[in-house]
Amino acid sequence: MVPHPVPVPPGCPFTLAHIPFGIFSTVDNAERRVGAAIGDHVVDISVLEQSSFLDDIGLHHLITDLRNSPIGRHDDLGGIAALPAQARSQLRHGLQSWLGNSASPLFADASLNERAFVSRAAATMHRPFNISNFTDFMCADVHVDNCSRLAGAATPPSHYAMPLGYNGRASSVVIDGEPVHRPHGMVRDPQTSSISFQQSQRVDFESEIGLFVSQPLPRGRTISADEASDYIFGIVLLNDWSARDVQFAEMTPLGPFNGKAFATSISPWVTTLDTLQGSKCASPAVDLRKGGSTGAAHLRHSDEKSTWDLEFEVSVSSKCKSVSGKTHKARACQALIHAVALVEKI
Repeated sequence: MVPHPVPVPPGCPFTLAHIPFGIFSTVDNAERRVGAAIGDHVVDISVLEQSSFLDDIGLHHLITDLRNSPIGRHDDLGGIAALPAQARSQLRHGLQSWLGNSASPLFADASLNERAFVSRAAATMHRPFNISNFTDFMCADVHVDNCSRLAGAATPPSHYAMPLGYNGRASSVVIDGEPVHRPHGMVRDPQTSSISFQQSQRVDFESEIGLFVSQPLPRGRTISADEASDYIFGIVLLNDWSARDVQFAEMTPLGPFNGKAFATSISPWVTTLDTLQGSKCASPAVDLRKGGSTGAAHLRHSDEKSTWDLEFEVSVSSKCKSVSGKTHKARACQALIHAVALVEKI
């Protein structure tokens, strides 16, 4: 039986204040289902749905009316993500309430405890969403400048007017722990300019933030930046893999293709947006050179704190050495509203 409080090892990111969601299965039960992480355990939401949990947190009738099916017994997080933002927050806070109360049925009912808690070591994680498309954006000035210099170009003026991005290959998305192969592609010889098919010698990755759209947006509709948070379920850490020699040989004039389409690694656990409320900050996404922001009204926020200030670390290990990168601050800029405006469905 898992005791109260649920043990959280030092350095473990899955604390009671976090409670991210993911999709898992086990050897004993191959059905993919929704789980929430805390410490070294996964809470099986499909098991909680069979208890008094949804009634206790006031969500049973809402979920029954909207979904007419259990939200925990899904092979992706779409059932939860499609709930109104307030209901998604209520679900997470309800989990925190039950996990934080020694008298809750999770700890008072030994049978429920045994069925609801699964060791993370025994859980096989899967992609959190059935991803049909995604858009890759360049947000920060330093990122755009570095990428432009790699390609032998200057920062495009349009960067200061709108979020710049391209549509990625959804089938390339893998979760943390899945292998990434070194791709082959058409590579240009820097000396002769001849092109040949060979294995890439310039593979790297960019550490980024991925945002999951929570609900469909009708085709052709544009929403405002202030509405964006209602359409975002949560975020994941993301490694954007690139084969630069392949990319630079193929991208003119239509943009990235195979050099940016062989792997995109994401965390299997999704941190919900309301978890990040304490990290909200002002957005730097304005053209400071001209003293103003974009002329597109739908990209403007009325709230000064329109994005999040997040710190994360990158470390790289190779056969010969280990390098620990310094902490980076990443601000998820107005690209989120641009992405939402273009996505028709998850």
